[in-house]
Amino acid sequence: MRCLAAAVLAAVPLAAQQKLEARTFVPKDYRCEVFVDFTAVKDNGMYDGFRQSLLQPVFGIGERVLGVELAELARIRAYPELPSDDAGPQRHGGVAIYEGSDKIVLPPADQMEGYKQEKVGDLVLLVQDQDWNREDPDLFVSPKPGLLVYATRHLVQPLLDGKATPGVPSGEFLTLTAGRGNLAYVVMALSKRMLANGPSELSELQWSEDDQPQFLLLRLRQDRAAEGDDMTVVAEAVLRHRTGKDGPAMVEGKLREALAWLKQHPRFGAMKKWWNKVELKVDGRDLQVRLPLGKPRDATGALVTMLAPMLMVARGGFEAPAQAVQIEVAPTPAETEKPAEKPKEEKPKQEKPKDEPPKAGGQQGSGQNGKGGGR
Repeated sequence: MRCLAAAVLAAVPLAAQQKLEARTFVPKDYRCEVFVDFTAVKDNGMYDGFRQSLLQPVFGIGERVLGVELAELARIRAYPELPSDDAGPQRHGGVAIYEGSDKIVLPPADQMEGYKQEKVGDLVLLVQDQDWNREDPDLFVSPKPGLLVYATRHLVQPLLDGKATPGVPSGEFLTLTAGRGNLAYVVMALSKRMLANGPSELSELQWSEDDQPQFLLLRLRQDRAAEGDDMTVVAEAVLRHRTGKDGPAMVEGKLREALAWLKQHPRFGAMKKWWNKVELKVDGRDLQVRLPLGKPRDATGALVTMLAPMLMVARGGFEAPAQAVQIEVAPTPAETEKPAEKPKEEKPKQEKPKDEPPKAGGQQGSGQNGKGGGR
């Protein structure tokens, strides 16, 4: 009887056997993790600052998908699939885990165009119903109030069926993200394909075969220099190489060139004080980049100021400043007033010579110089 019970239990999907938690949905052998601590960002005031900034439309997009205000979130963890060096086509899906208040639930089916309902045990899924990914669709599942998962089916179906165990971070990921005060970070394992298709400034670098970049960390964290000091926010990046023989120093040189270009470019003049604060350091296998942003309120303003120009740099590279200058120059308020003032001052002067022949394109009259354009 015990053997029969065990067999029956094994046949029941994991979803029906136990209470599903957020960590249940972490995919195995993941190569990228995105983390945002909404509770910490709300507590230090940065959330309100972002909400009232130019980033407000981004909040609206997220809220339309979730059906609640983003302030209801406590944290987000996402595990996007990255391009690997495996041959053949790749389905780049992922898993996003939203945790927060009891208002974080499965979106209403009638508000999700292009989705249909399915069931796995007692769980209700909202599954994308599109021709292009019908064999491996994205889906929503909410095991309990306060937990919502958006994922690609091939990553979560084995977990729901009890045929896989949750993933755990690699040792490299743990050492890169260790430390206090993480507000947000992105950590990823880099493939040769990603390096080849990345920004031209990096893809053109000639790394040694035994010292190519392996991992990248981008992080925003807060900390106090000493007990009793005000909380300050720091932006950090770490590019970890295989051996550190020559790769970190080579990338450091390229970044110093980029910083020199940014400091001289008029489009980024308002951010010059931030470029001067960037700290670069080679530490063994790591190239470390550090930018102190000050108190949370100052950090919010700095990040919003940097966002749009940095996106332009990521697209256009560092080697086309002349083209950017042509579209950058805008008239000052004083200059915009001049064209409006001139006609008012010159109108009387233009009306004085009443006996002067009209000059409409040289087609009427002969003009005073005898070179009129009469037909």
